Amino acid sequence: MRPVASLLLGAFLICVGLSLVSSTPASAAEPIPFDHLKCYKLAYSKKKGVVWTPNAHAKDALTLTPAISVFGTESGCQLLPKKNPHPTEICTPVDKEPRQGTGPLLTDSYLCYTMSCPAGDDSTLSIGDQFGSGQAIVKHKSKTRRLCVPEAQA
Repeated sequence: MRPVASLLLGAFLICVGLSLVSSTPASAAEPIPFDHLKCYKLAYSKKKGVVWTPNAHAKDALTLTPAISVFGTESGCQLLPKKNPHPTEICTPVDKEPRQGTGPLLTDSYLCYTMSCPAGDDSTLSIGDQFGSGQAIVKHKSKTRRLCVPEAQA
């Protein structure tokens, strides 16, 4: 075999060997189940140049229709503060260990706003998750609610 061909063959075999050592079988690399949300408080500072600019839609009256009918449709909700509505939290998908099964995979972060809605009648709801279960009172008499919307990642 010629020296150049031998050198090229040797380099090829080294590359193939390295790729076999460093590769992971596709079945062994399972995606991380980001199925929980972790929320962080947000702050703004004109001094530091960290400001939020709401658009015209931020002051619209909102009608909210829940996927679960026990919560009931609410009309006349408004983001707070009324003068300059802004998100107060960001919630982002996380993995949690130890796992007790997995839920639906989450891919979006959410910006959460405080809002005011007309008071309604409280209701009772059966709830449960991996940490426990029971019943809770859904507070509709309180006017303060939170609305979380998917982040656009501008």
